[in-house]
Amino acid sequence: ESQATYTTDDVAIIVGALNAVRIFESANVDSQRAEEIFTIFFETILNKAGMQQSAPPIPVSKDKFEYEGEPEIFFRYPDMPFPPMAGGDYGIAPVFASSVTYSDGKWKIDRTFDSAGAMHASNEMIWLHHDEVDGFPEVFEYK
Repeated sequence: ESQATYTTDDVAIIVGALNAVRIFESANVDSQRAEEIFTIFFETILNKAGMQQSAPPIPVSKDKFEYEGEPEIFFRYPDMPFPPMAGGDYGIAPVFASSVTYSDGKWKIDRTFDSAGAMHASNEMIWLHHDEVDGFPEVFEYK
């Protein structure tokens, strides 16, 4: 039986687990298959289901040298609305919804914001860039 509702904490746990398997267990599991499952999950829950509620245009979040020549899908899912068009009187910031639920053949979004869940998901997602970001920075003792 599959899960029908995913919260931001669920996303954090699943993304973190799949990423850890992909990175650290490639000798023991099919890392290519883990990558495929990760991609399907991420695309389905965050992009298609609507957990990521909006995304700014690329030039807002990237310098030209960072995206020039790259497909737009690497930075913003094609159907994802821009913040002003995402709903409400003032739009919706590019944040995670609290949860998404699959029911009666479509996704329903709980657009409330769960700050603890969003921080948990963000913390796990920074590890998607483990080769670029040092998650364990050196701590210096000041005297």
